Amino acid sequence: YLPDISTPLNRAKTIAPPMTAFSLGTALGPAAGGILLDYTGFVGTFALVGTGFIALAGANYIFLPKIVTTALETDRAGTGTSDLKEKDKGLLQTWKGLLLDRGISNMILVNGGYWFVLSGSQMTLLPLLLSGEKFGLSASAVGSIFMGMSMVGVVCTPIAGRLLDSVGRVRTIVPACMVIGSAMMSAPMVDDIYSFVALVCTWTAAGTLLGAGPTTYISDMTTSKNRAQALALLRTAGDIGMLLGALGAGTVADMFSQEQAIQANGIAFLALSGFAAIRFATIVKK
Repeated sequence: YLPDISTPLNRAKTIAPPMTAFSLGTALGPAAGGILLDYTGFVGTFALVGTGFIALAGANYIFLPKIVTTALETDRAGTGTSDLKEKDKGLLQTWKGLLLDRGISNMILVNGGYWFVLSGSQMTLLPLLLSGEKFGLSASAVGSIFMGMSMVGVVCTPIAGRLLDSVGRVRTIVPACMVIGSAMMSAPMVDDIYSFVALVCTWTAAGTLLGAGPTTYISDMTTSKNRAQALALLRTAGDIGMLLGALGAGTVADMFSQEQAIQANGIAFLALSGFAAIRFATIVKK
C-alpha cells in the first residue's frame, strides 16, 4: 500500500518507519522480556505479552477497517475481474520474469542474506553471548542493551530514509551491508562490554538502511501490475533467511563457539556485499 501512495522522490521516507518497526520490534522484544522476567517471572511475562496482543488486535479492529476498505475500493475501481484472472494465470510467469531481472534478484538476495545474519547473530546468539561466561550480564542488563539498540534504530530511521531518497538506493544499501558485516565480524574480538555494545549499535544503525532500502528499490524497479509479487518475493527471501540463519548460527555455535559463529556471519555477509556490489555495478541504478 505504501509504495503505491508514494513517489520515487519520497518513497524511502514513507516506507522507512513501518519497515523498520519490525526490526525494532525484534530488538525491543527481548529488552521488554528481560526486564519483565526479572520482576514478574515467566507466568507474568507471558500474561502481559498476551494481554498486549489482545489490546493490539482490538486497536486494529477499530482503526484498520476504514483504511483497508478505502484502499481496497480504490484498487477495485481500476481493476476488473478479467484482469485479476489474468494475474492469477500468469503468476509463475511473473515470478520468473522478476527473478530474471538482475537488479531485482540481486536485491532479493541481499535482503535474504541480511535477515540470515540478523537472525543468527542478533536474535539467536547475541543474548546468549551477553549472558554467558564472557560478559555474564543479567536478563535485565541484556534487555537494556537491546532497548538501546532499539533507540539507535529510532534515531537513525529518519536519517536512513533521507539518505535513500537523496543519495540513492544502491549507493547507500551496499556500503551499509559492508558496515554491518565488518561490525559483526569485529564484535566478538573485543573483551570490553562498551566496545562490544558500540559495534553492535553500529550494525543496528546501518541496518536501518536495510529496513526500507530493499523495499524501496524493488518498488522503484517494478510497476503497479507486478509490484505486489516482487515485494512478496522480497519478504519470502527475508523469511527464509530468518529461518535458516537461526538454525545455521546455532549449529555453528554448537560445533565451534558463539563468537566464531557471529564472526562467520560477518565474513559471509561481507562476501555477499562484495558480490552484490559487483552485480549492481553492471546495472543501471535507480
